[in-house]
Amino acid sequence: MYSKLLKILIIVFFLTGSLYGKTGSSFSFTGGIALPNDEVTNIFNSKTISSTDTNNPFLSFNRPDMSIGYTISAKISFPLSENAFFFGGFGLIRFREGQYDLYNESNDESRGYLLAKTSIYPINAGVQYYFLNDILSLYGIGNLSYNFIANSINYKNSKSIIELSNSPNDSRIGYTLGLGLEVPFKLFSVIVETKYSELNYIGKSSSENTKSVIQIEAGFKF
Repeated sequence: MYSKLLKILIIVFFLTGSLYGKTGSSFSFTGGIALPNDEVTNIFNSKTISSTDTNNPFLSFNRPDMSIGYTISAKISFPLSENAFFFGGFGLIRFREGQYDLYNESNDESRGYLLAKTSIYPINAGVQYYFLNDILSLYGIGNLSYNFIANSINYKNSKSIIELSNSPNDSRIGYTLGLGLEVPFKLFSVIVETKYSELNYIGKSSSENTKSVIQIEAGFKF
């Protein structure tokens, strides 16, 4: 489902770029590392999960430690003024598989574990503003994003039969703030961006804490 969504978005943004090609639009592609806060691994937005065991209807779990993931982004922008540009884009943020250890909270008895992986698909719209636009350019980034937070449970090994979807997914509205550096060449520019993204600023449940990611990316602008 999500791979098809990305293919459709790529086609749409390339077509958009051709429409704005005569108005100073540009296309950029970046990739790098993603540093999540601890809540990104809280894929159930809860401290317990349900089981069919009447003696232990709820199991607690220990979440895996934060791990570095990778991120890729693409965007098309066109000018609003000499220094301000509107852009639309999409991306992928993915983290490696982690182990969620299950136990009975009453006696700390181990009840097995789950292996799960998290991927985030943001669709962005925002403004890029150049504070310095010369041989070396410095710009700020601000955008809203619609985030598909996709989790996949790849393996279950539990002494209890747990009532759990294999893909506990969420959709949340978030925002991104960041800074970028651009070095222009004849046919393209090299860009480096550092961004802070809050993934679930709007739409989170009462038990859901803030999920955020710091992205450090480098790439090219055409």
